[in-house]
Amino acid sequence: MKKFSFLAAFSLIVFFNLSAQKHSLGFRTGTGQVSGAEVSYQYKLNDINRIQLDLGLRSQQGVDAFKVSGLYQWVQDLPQLEKGFNWHYGFGAGLGFISFDPVLFPSEDYGTTLFSLDGMVGLEYSFKELAEIPLQAGIDVKPSLQFFSGYFDLIGVDLALSLRWQF
Repeated sequence: MKKFSFLAAFSLIVFFNLSAQKHSLGFRTGTGQVSGAEVSYQYKLNDINRIQLDLGLRSQQGVDAFKVSGLYQWVQDLPQLEKGFNWHYGFGAGLGFISFDPVLFPSEDYGTTLFSLDGMVGLEYSFKELAEIPLQAGIDVKPSLQFFSGYFDLIGVDLALSLRWQF
């Protein structure tokens, strides 16, 4: 019975390690004015599509903010480069909250909800192709159209670096 249990557990471990890695979890950090540093999760739907969810937090210079965003992405290999490189693009939306320090920002609302329409394009590399390490590194740009209480603002382009563990 012990041999059977060991063999079953070993088979499950091998099966899950050989199967396609559908999840990636890590960090994305860059120049975002609202989201700041983000915890980032990706779920692979099929060979060319995935969903990315980001939770961003920012607390600096009298502004505290958090934002949750979701993106639908298309992923394509770059055969011109080494195996493991791909590029992605997509769109989505976000929801968040911003609060301002009333002393530093007397003319601003002290707290406001925001809704955003987001886009993304980027380049990434998966180290599992080269060194069997389930790690993904990338760079991307994420323009965002932010809707605040009664007005909207284009918050530049968020240029970010990301590092995610694939499982």
